Amino acid sequence: IATTDFTTGGSSRPGGLGNLRYEAVYRAYYNDICESTSVWMAFFDHRGNYEHAEHTCGILGTLATIYRQRGTAESSRECERVLDMEVQVMERYKLSCLGSPPDQIYCVECLEHKMNMIRYNLSFQTKRYDICDALFRDLAEYEHRYKVSYDDQQYLFLLDPNTMKGGVLTSASIRALTDSEVQHMVRLCLTMGTQTLVSNTTKQQQRVALKNCAGCGKLEDSIIEFRACPRCQTAVFCSRDCQKQSWKSHKKNGCITK
Repeated sequence: IATTDFTTGGSSRPGGLGNLRYEAVYRAYYNDICESTSVWMAFFDHRGNYEHAEHTCGILGTLATIYRQRGTAESSRECERVLDMEVQVMERYKLSCLGSPPDQIYCVECLEHKMNMIRYNLSFQTKRYDICDALFRDLAEYEHRYKVSYDDQQYLFLLDPNTMKGGVLTSASIRALTDSEVQHMVRLCLTMGTQTLVSNTTKQQQRVALKNCAGCGKLEDSIIEFRACPRCQTAVFCSRDCQKQSWKSHKKNGCITK
């Protein structure tokens, strides 16, 4: 179910959440991998199961993104644990794709890049800049190697070719950056567009925030677990019975048709 939802989900889904709306399904899949890790890793070790490993990396990456964007201390710890599991699957996915055609190699490197981006963003968010420092070269070199446009760059744009070795920006010159140079660039982000970063973080938190039942106050366990009021599309209820029992007060307190 998890892999089916992952391969068919998208931005056209209700609420513009795309695959994020399958949090409950992805969490159940992740829990199963945790409970039977040795069995699953043996499964991913088989070269013929590379597509399953690929989809699993995508699923774990999506789940980690939800937890990172939620922004609480507990969700940050959950994000870390999910990423650690994705690393194990990624190692097997990479091995199974050795010698594969260029498009498959690109897929592997793209997924690994996204995984590293999530860990970088989590570490930046939780002010563990030393982890950001360790990831920066790989992230910037990927954007250079695949010629990511300037507008889409998140790391490479920080580099000035004039200050690079030989005055030329290459994969080798990115790898040759000193630790102090990397630290300077990572911390430079703290002074660049601070308001935009705060705004984006707030929007992300709101998008993946869990909601309380407007009737009994119970909190959702995952995104879109509770159904929204069909009239106002704002309040959510944990059950039909709870909605019926709360209808009079909910209607009185501003349920407006959208």
